[in-house]
Amino acid sequence: MCDLSPQNRHGGISVASGFAQRARAGGARPRSIATGSIRQSPQRCDDYVLKRVRRVTQVLTSVTESTLKAMRADAERNIEAVLRTGARLLAEDPGTSIATIAAAAGVDRRTVYRRFASREALRDAVLHTKLDAVDAVLDDARLDTAPVGVALHRFMEGVIAVARRYPIDLDQAHSDAESCTRRLGQHDRIAAFLRRAIDEGLIRGDLPEGIAAALLKQIVGVLARQFRDYDPVHAADMAVDALLRGAGHNVHRNSPQLIAA
Repeated sequence: MCDLSPQNRHGGISVASGFAQRARAGGARPRSIATGSIRQSPQRCDDYVLKRVRRVTQVLTSVTESTLKAMRADAERNIEAVLRTGARLLAEDPGTSIATIAAAAGVDRRTVYRRFASREALRDAVLHTKLDAVDAVLDDARLDTAPVGVALHRFMEGVIAVARRYPIDLDQAHSDAESCTRRLGQHDRIAAFLRRAIDEGLIRGDLPEGIAAALLKQIVGVLARQFRDYDPVHAADMAVDALLRGAGHNVHRNSPQLIAA
């Protein structure tokens, strides 16, 4: 085999030495035997290496951040699928197992157990998620400032959509003190709005206490569960009409202010 090391001699002159002597004789600048490139000063080489290292680091950081974002997005989609599936199955059967919920959601059972240690923990997470969604609906409807008819329609539209997304009954929140407190707070906000509707003449004031609220809850439940083919906007139209036919003054039943902006 050929020995290409610098120690190999040919005619008494090393390969490297012979190359250097020929280069000097011809006036050429010495080149690197390994790369054939013109030799540069150590400082310039160091600068070049540092630039390459920085560039590679930037590329790797960008790829890592993109991968982490994709992983987080996948995890969020999996959790949302588990919460929505859990809400549906636990509403049908409170004793549904986590394994059943995971299978129906298309998520590995171990992934669900890593996030929720028990069925009760999953149920509480569903309840908290639905409470968050209802709070957002109440805020968006502006029950205390928007025109009462507009606020009623916005509330109906939003709460029907939430009830369809998370069909579990919030009355199950009685076992969780925090959820129970939040639920009572939502009841109070709705009751205050209905009193405002009575004061402004949209709802009759001669009804027994709590009738309007009970009627509203039943209407929302029926439209959310049994008439899912109607989109939330049209369902809200029917909900407002049904509520006012049962509890409203005649003069307001077909008022144009009931249509949300």
